[in-house]
Amino acid sequence: MNKDELSSMTVQQLKEKLKSEGLPVSGKKSELISRLITNSDSDNPTSSAVKAKAIAKTNPKAKSVKTSNSEGDLPFFQSIAANGIASVEIVRWEAVKYGAAAVMFFVMISALGSDSWYTGTHSNDIEEEFGGEKFSATETFEINYGLSEVEFNIKITGDMRFSDSLSFEYSDPTCNLAEDGEILCDKMSSAGTVMQISLWLSILVISALLIIAVARGFGQLQTGFVDDNHSKIQFWGWNACVLIPAIGVILYALMTFTYESDVFGGDGSFGLGSTWWMMFFLLAIFAAVIHNSKVMKLVEIIKEKLETK
Repeated sequence: MNKDELSSMTVQQLKEKLKSEGLPVSGKKSELISRLITNSDSDNPTSSAVKAKAIAKTNPKAKSVKTSNSEGDLPFFQSIAANGIASVEIVRWEAVKYGAAAVMFFVMISALGSDSWYTGTHSNDIEEEFGGEKFSATETFEINYGLSEVEFNIKITGDMRFSDSLSFEYSDPTCNLAEDGEILCDKMSSAGTVMQISLWLSILVISALLIIAVARGFGQLQTGFVDDNHSKIQFWGWNACVLIPAIGVILYALMTFTYESDVFGGDGSFGLGSTWWMMFFLLAIFAAVIHNSKVMKLVEIIKEKLETK
């Protein structure tokens, strides 16, 4: 079809024709027409030159803009601003992946200040004699470990009643003196430092991935190092923002596994806190989202094996 025939068609008709030929449907009417003309000349030996001229005429900025869709298309956010949300094709899993990364960014920031990475409680029965009278009570201790400080709560119930709460930075000399070192500040400080480093590194990687995605969506970083190595940056970046905190979570568990809870005496329970378990499960979900294609294939294989039994 020539240009006059295409010009007489509506935008919807042009988009339907582009769709049937496997071409992008974004852009203004003049761009749609140019794309169809360019495609129809693809068998011509001089099609490359014709294509360049047609795109340059309909979109003067095309020479400086490069996208993953096709030559001449506007960057993601620019296309939305110019032609609306319908002008872009949103890849569902890519959107989910970046959404999950944003969620993990804020979760990790919050986890840095949590005091529930490792928790413990223990109690002792107390019997004292004072003034010829016997008093009995139950002494309960609760310890909540963060990454940089520990909170120590004590509560006495029974014939005697008392409650108090103290918190110490691991770097505070008082921390190791408390209860003759039973709070194990040195051990928990080392575990907390490892976890903090892994979280901060992951936060930086996620930030870089999000910044690059937004910048490219506005037509920036289309040339140079980032553009030349974009696929490598994506591959290593997405794997790093899961692998780094996962290593930190595992090391934290291993370092606290030898926690000497028996130094308190009495009955009690000690173990990894709610924040650790939250990070563990969220990282597993995050990894599944990033590697969704492999996960889906694994699910299909499991389904097939179950159906054949």
